[in-house]
Amino acid sequence: MASGSPGLRTTLYRRLVVHRRAVSATLAFTAVLLAIAAVSGAQQAEPGVVSNPAESAVSRVPSGLEVPIRLADPGVAHVISPGDVVDVVVATQRSAATVVAAEVVVTAIPSAGADSPWSSDGGLVMVSVSDEQAMALAGVAARGPVTLVVHR
Repeated sequence: MASGSPGLRTTLYRRLVVHRRAVSATLAFTAVLLAIAAVSGAQQAEPGVVSNPAESAVSRVPSGLEVPIRLADPGVAHVISPGDVVDVVVATQRSAATVVAAEVVVTAIPSAGADSPWSSDGGLVMVSVSDEQAMALAGVAARGPVTLVVHR
């Protein structure tokens, strides 16, 4: 019985190596969802208290999911703010631009240390989307960065 377990470990290791990107993306997405659930639970504990004007914009957010997206041009993150309504667009070299998620609300532009992968200098933006839009964004985001069209 002990001789069978190294074979199982080797098989699992090989599968993880082959599918490491999918496993990594799944774990990252799960971590983001858990963090959002934790923050949402903390905000519900103190109803009616708004400590930041940007949080009042979140009240416009439709029910759904909050998804992080990486922008092709990180400078775009500096011209938008929480509460802005945007279209998420993807363009490839082989095709014209396509709207992946229309009229989504920007909920946050993470700002951390300059070396942090979560900083807005890296072009990371959180948007609130429906379940269908979340699936479309997850598929597109796995292939590369996207851009935004801002509604004014």
